Amino acid sequence: MRNTILIACIAGITCTAAPAMAKEVWLAPQKKQCTLEPGQDCGMDVKCAADTPFVMSGGGGMPKVSNTNHRLAMTMNVAISPNAWRVRWRNFGEKSLDVTVMIRALCSSDGAAWGK
Repeated sequence: MRNTILIACIAGITCTAAPAMAKEVWLAPQKKQCTLEPGQDCGMDVKCAADTPFVMSGGGGMPKVSNTNHRLAMTMNVAISPNAWRVRWRNFGEKSLDVTVMIRALCSSDGAAWGK
């Protein structure tokens, strides 16, 4: 968190300094359904809102898969810009799969981690 200092004064007599807390918000989970042929990818990007424009963390939910004996794997789980997170899954198997994937991200008003 950025070391911004807030000054709080009580009746103009006593003043104290305290670090300001950055606003942090988890985005609601985003869901996507895909039909994946062997070797195909499924996934999505989520972006932070204007009041919390910096992505701090993120991840993908366990996919719902049509065949429990599958070779579906997460191949990407990363920030792709200061305000966006990307998660991708790939079908490494030999059969087509119907999958439901989910992603969410933690966004903040503090851009210190991004050099802002």
